[in-house]
Amino acid sequence: MNDADNSPENLFRRALDLHRAGDAAAALSVYDRILAIAPGNFDAVHLGGVALSQLGKTEAAIARLQLAVSLSPSNANAYNNLAIALREARRNVEAAENYARAIALAPADPDPHFNLGNLHRDEGRPAEALACYDAAIARDPRNGAALVNRANLRAGTGNLAGALADIERALALAPANVEAATSRGTILQRLGRIDEAIAAFRSVIALAPGYGDAHLNLALCLLLRGEYAEGWREFEWRWRARQMEGWQRRFDCPAWTGREPVAGRRVLVFAEQGFGDTLQFARYARVLAARGARVVLEVQPPLAGLMRSLADVAGVVATGTPVADVAFHCALMSLPFLFGPPHDYAATAGGYLHAGKADVERWAARLGPRTGPRVGVAWSGRAGYAGDFSRAVPLAEFGTLFAPGVEFVSIQKDVRDIDRAALDGFPALRHFGAELRDFADTAALCALMDHIVTVDSATAHLAGALGRPTSVLLHRHADWRWLESGDTSLWYPSAELLRQAAAGDWSVPLAQARTTIGKLAAV
Repeated sequence: MNDADNSPENLFRRALDLHRAGDAAAALSVYDRILAIAPGNFDAVHLGGVALSQLGKTEAAIARLQLAVSLSPSNANAYNNLAIALREARRNVEAAENYARAIALAPADPDPHFNLGNLHRDEGRPAEALACYDAAIARDPRNGAALVNRANLRAGTGNLAGALADIERALALAPANVEAATSRGTILQRLGRIDEAIAAFRSVIALAPGYGDAHLNLALCLLLRGEYAEGWREFEWRWRARQMEGWQRRFDCPAWTGREPVAGRRVLVFAEQGFGDTLQFARYARVLAARGARVVLEVQPPLAGLMRSLADVAGVVATGTPVADVAFHCALMSLPFLFGPPHDYAATAGGYLHAGKADVERWAARLGPRTGPRVGVAWSGRAGYAGDFSRAVPLAEFGTLFAPGVEFVSIQKDVRDIDRAALDGFPALRHFGAELRDFADTAALCALMDHIVTVDSATAHLAGALGRPTSVLLHRHADWRWLESGDTSLWYPSAELLRQAAAGDWSVPLAQARTTIGKLAAV
């Protein structure tokens, strides 16, 4: 091979071919050879940085890409790639600055708009993310990834019609895109078009049998319909769904499959997902204990104190607490599947948790003498919940419940900034905030209420698990556990379900709740 074959130009062509073929390591080796000959070669520096990033060598990639932008300060692509590497290092502020530089240098390029949108989305800034996706799609109407991401973001903020239009555009571009097809099913589900949603998920599964997201969403539709045998079976696919990434656990003992004898053996049952899920499914720990298992229930720390009131379990520990001599482990929400149908909901109905006597006495003293019936209220749940738009009621609107002659007590800890002014405008609403240290405190407050009015949040499950009279305000297309229709709950017989007549309109359930409260006041 003569020297001409090893010229920077020929080496670069060789490196580029390797890079395009997906061999980043081999391409990097050739880029480094170029830099040994020509240390200031921008292309070798820049694409070598990209290769390092692709190989997971993030810090080295950042250093090389910073060199690249210093060599060519007007190269928008280099800034975009530097931002990608910075984002991998969780240096989001710097990443956003470099995406902005790329946009300023090449405003017609859709890529940095799209990438910045993803950053904003992941930081929980939907308005900024939507603006970026709008910009990316305006510059490239056939950008399927941007259409899918905008659809998912629109769905999360309640713009379901816009979301469906986006996802159908994306599917027109790529009909076999299983992510887009699954998102379409999810949007149809949220629109209440359950038959179409089920068909969409089954079509995805036929195309990609191992795609966990489609199986999980099919499960939620089936459970919404009360089709529990297939629903719980499909729900076991959740461990292969993206939304469950990070929830998987590893234990030294084997998983209980429902077939192994458990009498006299210690079984660690661990909570998963949200507080409401733990409160709802804790009942099944008792069913396992009835088979003779010595059940140790592992739950989120704020629930540990309250969960010790659950009868028949051998112990309750906070997540991560070491437990010795465990024969099997099992995810809490797998128990309905492992027990198999039929499901005796009456045997596991609400009233299985209890507020502590000392906590109740302490909160009774804190509340002081009664001046009328007491109604506990919760108008929103955790703000980061993906379907928050479907369950949070602005406090100013919720406050139409607050009638004279009734003591209203807030049984939620956090107040959002948008509700702060409204809270100040309702001086008769007693709010304790940080005094509610954990769910044991909230349970004690619930125990002291004559009635509870709550949105679909952990508070609804807490009140139901305590067996307290409760009105649950539900979106027109409610979560699967409340079924498609009906004003009573299989899970919580003490609860009445008050459903929207039209999606997004809380006037009907609020009016029904006012009627219930009025009956209390009239006694």
